[in-house]
Amino acid sequence: ISTTPIHLVEYKLSLSARDWDNVWYKYEGGKDKCMQVEICLESKDTTSVHEYRVPLKLSLKYDSPELLQVVDQDLLRIVGPSVVGPFKPFIDPDTGKVMISFRIEDVSKNHQGQDFIVELSSESSKYPHVAPAYTPSVSIRSKHNKRQRPNNSVAQDSQISQQNPDERINRQFDVSQAAGQIHLHQMSSMHAIAHENQQRPSIDAEEYATIRDVMQGVLRW
Repeated sequence: ISTTPIHLVEYKLSLSARDWDNVWYKYEGGKDKCMQVEICLESKDTTSVHEYRVPLKLSLKYDSPELLQVVDQDLLRIVGPSVVGPFKPFIDPDTGKVMISFRIEDVSKNHQGQDFIVELSSESSKYPHVAPAYTPSVSIRSKHNKRQRPNNSVAQDSQISQQNPDERINRQFDVSQAAGQIHLHQMSSMHAIAHENQQRPSIDAEEYATIRDVMQGVLRW
């Protein structure tokens, strides 16, 4: 029986991620958009260590228990000063730290949907006793999905179509019942008027002529 390999170190790299997002959109924010981390060289008691100019190496890995390394390491691009040749970050011996900016130039969808992790370690064999640091995991996507918001009429039609069939039947029944009540009220009013006209006493022609003569006499008087 044997244990897993143990690597004895004297110092370690400490990482502080600034405004880190678990989801990063590579096509939003322009080509200068990047992720940033601050790396510090510390002793075992987390004291900052100066006087060492430690060159650093960045490796792109998958967020998995085995921390498998991505085959195409060119997908990890370090964003640094405009100098001839590739930019090589290192621990500043005066401050004991360095700020590193980088981009991942591929989306997680092309890697079976896996998230990425960046390992930062000492590059030179002169510093093998420095433990590496790891960034939080990040999912790389192209951009946000744009969804068109429906107008009010379309939204109302959608709500009606999504109603339960029993609710739609109840609504139709309520409308039909209300229309029936209005029709019954109108019919009742018409019957009442007809009944009132039938109750009025009728006047024959002879009585009408008598009343007319009396009224004309009153007017002449």
